[in-house]
Amino acid sequence: MNRTKTWLLVLIGTLAACSPLAPPVGDPVGTQAPRVFRISAQGVNNVNDVPALMALEELKQLGYQYEVIVFAKGSLIIPALLQGDINLATASSTFVASALAEGADIRTIAGRSKTTFLLVAKAEIEDCHDLDGKTVAMSSLTAVGYHMYERYVEQHCPEIAPEIVLISGADNRIVALQAGELDAAYLGLEEWLHLQEVAPGQFRILIDFQREFPEIQMFGFSVRREWAEQNPDMVKDFVRALLELQRRIIKDPQLLADGIAKHVDVEPEWARRLADEYLAAQMWDPNGQFTEENIEATLDFFRERRIVATDLTVEQFADLSYLDAVLEAIGRW
Repeated sequence: MNRTKTWLLVLIGTLAACSPLAPPVGDPVGTQAPRVFRISAQGVNNVNDVPALMALEELKQLGYQYEVIVFAKGSLIIPALLQGDINLATASSTFVASALAEGADIRTIAGRSKTTFLLVAKAEIEDCHDLDGKTVAMSSLTAVGYHMYERYVEQHCPEIAPEIVLISGADNRIVALQAGELDAAYLGLEEWLHLQEVAPGQFRILIDFQREFPEIQMFGFSVRREWAEQNPDMVKDFVRALLELQRRIIKDPQLLADGIAKHVDVEPEWARRLADEYLAAQMWDPNGQFTEENIEATLDFFRERRIVATDLTVEQFADLSYLDAVLEAIGRW
């Protein structure tokens, strides 16, 4: 070997040893298979997806790659997880529970975001008693939001008899509200903010389901248990990156606004409005959101409303060991 090649090898070895991203000792450069997160998305990205996408971007510094796999319907996400088409599912807890009841070996590892469901009504409707005889639009009678609405009515105004109509698509419900065809409608936070922009002062939030039912956890990240057991470091790296990113955006709303502008593709001014509103609503939990207590409460709600006919346990639904390990390392907020 000539002197030029010798010095070049020495220089490469020195740089690798000093680099924080250097491969572990005993793992020859180039022999490790690419570590890829394949994460699901339903339709287009929304604000709830942004912290996870930002965290995955940062994981590139640790040698990870990621792909976003788009699904037209949420019901397709869990089958794709079971087939290995994705390894990180952002599915509704109802889909997860239904799959578990049929024997799927999956687990939820952390929360994605808190509930964004709202019942929005005309400004003159002051409380749920005023819905008697009024027209209320829902997405479906099987949606958890509808079951939350039913429980709220049972608790606060059981005597009312509104007319329930089903309209798919939040945009369609917004159009119907503006046209005066509806008195109230089920919307997400992002749709509510849009409605305020196009029809300021004409509508109000009648029921904030997150405030009324904070224990019910609807959005999480789920994995196949076998894959997680084979890739525990990947799971913990993702959870840690997610929690650290959520903590940073809570301190710095502009960081979230920049992420929204990039991943949701909206104008910077609207991105900052969304960031401020979502952070004010405390949509992301810097401690990972899921606990044994709120998972049990969620499963109790599913059983009570007969959303999922199952006797699932917390341990069957979630594996919190990865989240617990990360919290032990970085501390709780």
